[in-house]
Amino acid sequence: MQVNALDCYRVLAQPGAIYVKQTLEFRAPIFVGDDVVGEVQANSIRQLKDKFMVKFATSCVKDGGGVVIGGEATAILPTLAVNHRCL
Repeated sequence: MQVNALDCYRVLAQPGAIYVKQTLEFRAPIFVGDDVVGEVQANSIRQLKDKFMVKFATSCVKDGGGVVIGGEATAILPTLAVNHRCL
């Protein structure tokens, strides 16, 4: 879960971003020493006046294959620009 939250933070690290909700499904165990990569993909973008509601697919993939955490996140963003300083 921490990996997922950190990756979402990188996408949402901008003033005025509102993290609306997130769902998580824990599919497999993760152990100390495991390498895990977080992934975030925008699946839907809807303009709301001067902001954007974005739905993301989120996942954590364990080295060696297999999604260990999957889910979705929704946020309201003031812009669609990505803050590269956090990447």
